[in-house]
Amino acid sequence: MINFLATLDPGNGLAEKSGMLPPAPPDDLLWRALVRLSRGAGRAEKTGHALSPYVVGAYGHSRMDALVRGAGEAVERHALLSRAETPHGTVRATPAGLGARALLFADPGIGLGDPRSAERTLTWYPTRRLRDDAEILVPAGLVDYPAHPADAEGFDPGPSGAASGYGYDMALRSALLEMIERDALLVAWQRRLRPMRIDVDVVAAGPVRSGKENTHWRSLLRLWASARRAGLLPVVADLPTGVPGVICTVAVIIDETGPQPLATVGCNATDRVAWSMLGSLQEALQIRSAVVNQRESHGYGEPPADIVDDDDRLRYVASRKCFDLVSEWASGFGGPRAPRTEHTVTTAAIVTGLLADGADPLAIDLTGRLPVALREMGWAAVKVVPAGYQHLRMTESYGFSWNAKRLRTAETRTGLSAARGPTGRSRPHPLP
Repeated sequence: MINFLATLDPGNGLAEKSGMLPPAPPDDLLWRALVRLSRGAGRAEKTGHALSPYVVGAYGHSRMDALVRGAGEAVERHALLSRAETPHGTVRATPAGLGARALLFADPGIGLGDPRSAERTLTWYPTRRLRDDAEILVPAGLVDYPAHPADAEGFDPGPSGAASGYGYDMALRSALLEMIERDALLVAWQRRLRPMRIDVDVVAAGPVRSGKENTHWRSLLRLWASARRAGLLPVVADLPTGVPGVICTVAVIIDETGPQPLATVGCNATDRVAWSMLGSLQEALQIRSAVVNQRESHGYGEPPADIVDDDDRLRYVASRKCFDLVSEWASGFGGPRAPRTEHTVTTAAIVTGLLADGADPLAIDLTGRLPVALREMGWAAVKVVPAGYQHLRMTESYGFSWNAKRLRTAETRTGLSAARGPTGRSRPHPLP
């Protein structure tokens, strides 16, 4: 069984150091788990930046929640680090040389790579296509994070779509849910869709629930009340997904208590209604804490000229420009509506729903990259390449990384109307 404290023990090869911090209102409303990956020691990193691929954090409504999420985040990030040892079946070739075995990454319905890279010799990793178990080769720049510069060229490497868990199936499920979440949020943001705001007062006045789900409802209400006491305005809204039974919630935190107004966004997709709402609210509050705690030391204020990594994104989130765009979007939410009805969804049903919605996900098992001690505990790590869906864009200047079909069909698929207004580079997304 997984031992979360032992997972972060430096002797087990994952973490160089880790720590837990309790809530400290009004800036930090959540427990904070911070982990420095052991592979980060001695590596060249950008100085003066708040975020690093080798330092991960997860915030939670309780100490245990933060610990579990922090350990899981550290495991998946460790599995994404490129190494001298490559996955079995790795090849070096041009796309043309691989033929049907290679992912058509530059196709407009995929939007995962620059068409100019279609002539280059690339490093390719084998993945499993979930619809038929066929082996499909994908560029290393769509898996590793941070990717080797040669592998990153022509792609937009990022950590999204990676997940860890107790065994492969649990990790795969989490990765697929993140794939759904990223697609739902990026398309809604870019098309300025108007989701329905969820009435949290209905939750507070609702019937008492039993078991673990009741714990999530109670935690949601406590965290909501804490945000209001801190002078924040929390908003949650329902983003439709193309997978029946999977609920996706977007949360917005409006903060006008500081020297410059701030608006942060979180998102979470799952088949558990309360956890979808709680998880998205936690993420929005986590991003707010990151901005507030680094605002003075890192000189946040003006957005960067271009956004190419998480630190640039955080600087953008700290800006008045992001506040204006996010608050304007949230003010256009419809509703309110009551929370959705919950239905348990199997992983097989998630895959079926994704295929019916036009996705063609590819999965690569990265468990072999984990330290032996973690594998013996039962940890697994998976990355899903979201072919057919919109992925989380890291670099805003890349035109190739939009899935044109997902954007074009957004209103028809979701049943939501799109507001008129700026899109593209004038509207960077707000999710570090």
